[in-house]
Amino acid sequence: MRKLILLAAVFLMPSFGAFAQKVFTSMEAALKNPEEVTVLDLSGQGLTSIDPEIGNLTNLEAVYLQNNRLSALPDALCSITSLQMLYADGNNIAAVPSKIADLKNLKVLSLASNHLTEFPKAAAELNKLVCLNLAANLIPNVDAKISSLNNLIELDLSYNKITALPEQLGKLSSLEVLCISGNKISTAQSLAGLKKLAILYMDECPVKKIEPAVFSIISLKRLSMSKCGITEIPAGISQLKNLTHLLLSENRIAKMPNELFTLNKLLDLNLSSNDISEVPDNISNLTNLKNLNFRYNHIAEFPVAIGKMPSLKTIGVTNTGYQMLNLDANSDKKSY
Repeated sequence: MRKLILLAAVFLMPSFGAFAQKVFTSMEAALKNPEEVTVLDLSGQGLTSIDPEIGNLTNLEAVYLQNNRLSALPDALCSITSLQMLYADGNNIAAVPSKIADLKNLKVLSLASNHLTEFPKAAAELNKLVCLNLAANLIPNVDAKISSLNNLIELDLSYNKITALPEQLGKLSSLEVLCISGNKISTAQSLAGLKKLAILYMDECPVKKIEPAVFSIISLKRLSMSKCGITEIPAGISQLKNLTHLLLSENRIAKMPNELFTLNKLLDLNLSSNDISEVPDNISNLTNLKNLNFRYNHIAEFPVAIGKMPSLKTIGVTNTGYQMLNLDANSDKKSY
């Protein structure tokens, strides 16, 4: 699983002065000088509960509770209005207290790999939230109130039990990163309004095609839809002029359309484990392409021009029926 939420931590560090602040690693030490505590790291300590006196840490800005055995977040934690970052991944948390809505300054809420069985409605009231990570839980649907998170930049809902996304998701005007892989989502229609979206992970969703709603997100730079049952790359792919990474491995794609070769910003193209038997000559139009992966297809012959593409560094061709490419002798390109 991609830890995209870590991007938020780096992005927000300057506001915490994290490199200069002391990190407290025990409640005992923190409670000796509660007003001095801004960063509390209790991760990986096997904790089953948190001392309710944590509420006395009135200047706390970041708390790390990952990889413990917590079954709940303490209500006292929700009284610390200075809190900006809350990480509690890898616990046994089954529900989020409604009082979490009191954390009006919270910017990062990360609750991945817990036992949540519903979307935390109170989280939709956190208007300053920049990053929300609910990956690897048991959530079946997304509350329509998520549209109120106007400052949300990153949203990770991957590997839950979600079958459909609410139309209101498309109203997240600041969203740049969306991860919904590993759900039962069969359509991307709700994503059409995401005008700033740059990164979309939709792997292992049974969509079976790349819909026009995806092509309408012209801000997209990275599109990952592996293991989706896709049988073709529609001509609409040409609309994604800003695309730098296109990852479509382990589908059932048989043909590469000419429109694909108009994406002149493309750096990484992964079509491994598909049903491709022919590579068109005009693939050489992708002059900025650095990584090209055709492994596990049915390709018997490659165009000569592919070995002369100026930016290409790696070419995956093994188990295609064609083991090595005839590249220029002076080239630093590699085939594998």
